[in-house]
Amino acid sequence: MDSKFSRLQSFVNESNSNNDDNIQSWSRAVFSRDLFQTNIDRVQSFFNKRSDGSSTSSSSSSSSSADDMQILLQKGDNDPILPALSRKQRIVGFMLCLVMGIFCMSLATLYIPVIVFKARKFALLFSFGSLFFLSSFSMLWGPTNHLKHLTNIDRLPFSITYMITLICTVYYSVWVNIVFLI
Repeated sequence: MDSKFSRLQSFVNESNSNNDDNIQSWSRAVFSRDLFQTNIDRVQSFFNKRSDGSSTSSSSSSSSSADDMQILLQKGDNDPILPALSRKQRIVGFMLCLVMGIFCMSLATLYIPVIVFKARKFALLFSFGSLFFLSSFSMLWGPTNHLKHLTNIDRLPFSITYMITLICTVYYSVWVNIVFLI
């Protein structure tokens, strides 16, 4: 890191010594130096947070992220549909559904080159991948809490549209044999 910074510092010093250079190149060099130093500080704080957590800013950000995770998991603990699941079971269920969603989406992307010939398979795999992603967060938060989150007044039109398109995609790709609809 120091060698890159020293090269950048020498470039800035060169541009400061040459008064004939235009002001834009000098301001770009100063801006890039500040940007570079900001990025170095971010990387260092990231590794400090991972290794010891001794700095105050990194420990406060890590404690806030831990608090956020605790809030998410507490929502799942109070869910009336799946009350018997422990936190570990919820996290394992979340990870399994997430992996299944990634698997279905990955298979769906393999059908993109032949989407004209295999449109039904693509639509089913993509739709099931989306359903697995939704169910993964339902496992983490609890189905009731996740449904309340999706039907919030701000998200309601988008959630309804998304669910209707998912249901129609599965319906038309499985039961209806009209090729032009899918």
